[in-house]
Amino acid sequence: MSKSLLLVSDNVDNSPSGICERQSNGTTNIVSGTKPNGRTFITQLGGKFQIAAVKINDKEYKMNLRTPVPVKKTITLRLVRCRYGDGATDLCWTEDQYKDLKKKLQERYAQAGVRFGFDEVTGRKVGRWGYPGRGWTGKGNFPTVTDGMIEVPDDIRELFDGYSPDVPALFLVNGIGEPWFFTVNAGYACIPLLMGRADLRPYQNKALVAPPGGANEGTRFTGPHELLHILLNAPHGGAYILEENIRQMLISPPTRCRDDISDTKRLSPRQVETIQASPFAK
Repeated sequence: MSKSLLLVSDNVDNSPSGICERQSNGTTNIVSGTKPNGRTFITQLGGKFQIAAVKINDKEYKMNLRTPVPVKKTITLRLVRCRYGDGATDLCWTEDQYKDLKKKLQERYAQAGVRFGFDEVTGRKVGRWGYPGRGWTGKGNFPTVTDGMIEVPDDIRELFDGYSPDVPALFLVNGIGEPWFFTVNAGYACIPLLMGRADLRPYQNKALVAPPGGANEGTRFTGPHELLHILLNAPHGGAYILEENIRQMLISPPTRCRDDISDTKRLSPRQVETIQASPFAK
């Protein structure tokens, strides 16, 4: 809103250790709303920010100013809850993990004025590494790049089949790692930039996300991070990284588990513009 009024979307940014601003001399200043004379205020898209009084020189002036906090764009996001067993309730993510993912998605993209509508479905049974049923089959590493294009093995095609690339989708699996990446990984997004061949189009705009947990088992911001790859149609590196060479950007690899002021959850102005211009944003 202004340097004297900062609206934030989560309690962490509004906490005593919250939002900092950098001074010209290189020092930082806490401007959290929970500190005396704090300047951050938590709000929600689609609501109204209300000022009931203003204090000037220790004198309080009553007022009733209500300012809308508009939803600028809405995005339909498909959340595919994959299963580790045969039962309908054998879901890879716990209910608490799933609720937190939806909360983090709404909070992070509020910076861009974006509200999500969730298309929530139950997906296929997957193995330890996200493959349907039988785990690793030896059909090729993923991702493998040929002539600049990602190759999608049959196992991943089975997982993604039936879901249109016209709706971005997060597939919530129970783990991602060897032998895909030869390490344990938190997520991977299939973006059009690296999947331009006609036969690969059905598998575009989808991401695999491991559940939050330890540093090698996914983080609370991995879902928003992988979605950002899809909305920007950008991998790690390139202009979207170089323009904001700071650790706190949501697109920075790797994302981290902690939820504090310095974590990987920020969007740059250019990223906000690109998100709002995305074909998925209505």
